[in-house]
Amino acid sequence: MGETMKMIQLSSGVIPLSEFKREASRILAELKQGEGPFVLTQNGRPSAVLLAPAEFDRMIHKLEYTQSVSRGLVDAPSGRVHTAEQVRGRVLNRKETE
Repeated sequence: MGETMKMIQLSSGVIPLSEFKREASRILAELKQGEGPFVLTQNGRPSAVLLAPAEFDRMIHKLEYTQSVSRGLVDAPSGRVHTAEQVRGRVLNRKETE
């Protein structure tokens, strides 16, 4: 979870849509090799961000984790909490039914 997404390099990470259309195979190969993310522009304005599927999955996982922690921080002061034993029991019950 400690990995961070690479910053977009303004010198090479901004790609006009017309260039992407011509060089899609090369650009996608660069994504596979860990390059990117890339910003695609249309008429000189940002229109999309292109990133590797694994990077997208990491972003979604981090977002879900952060949202879960935020909900927990809201629930704790109002007493909506579970003991470790309650959680352990629920996890074990869930595993038994799978």
